[in-house]
Amino acid sequence: MDMNWLEERVLHQVLKQDEREALQACVEEHVYHKGDVLIVEQGVVNGLMMLKQGSVALMREQSGRSMPLGRLEAGAQLGDMSLFGGAGASATVVALCDCVVYQLPQKALRDLMVHRQGMMQSILQSSIRNLSQALRQMNDQQVYSAQYMQGVAV
Repeated sequence: MDMNWLEERVLHQVLKQDEREALQACVEEHVYHKGDVLIVEQGVVNGLMMLKQGSVALMREQSGRSMPLGRLEAGAQLGDMSLFGGAGASATVVALCDCVVYQLPQKALRDLMVHRQGMMQSILQSSIRNLSQALRQMNDQQVYSAQYMQGVAV
């Protein structure tokens, strides 16, 4: 597991040795191959997922058809909306190539909240940054779509 990547991309801080060991003990590393499904729409997400390597497609069922919602690249977090919102996954996530995913299971997140609040605060801030970025992109897409529908040059 690449702890330096987690420090730089997720936590935005250098951990002490005991913190590194605590995090390493609870993070699971998963490898997915092209076409593998990481998350199923409306399915239960069992933790926060961080895309270490690769890219994934977000797909949503609409009128019996699978519609593309977007694409996420290395560094993205997955499952945060479902995890923090308490609902099933809003989209199916499919690997577009071989992917490495780090996952913090829900139990590990709860343990970090109790025993490692500073680390958990960094994880939550990272999630908030990712969710904010997703909302900004949605807003931009909404404006683009509205202008397109109104015939305004974009």
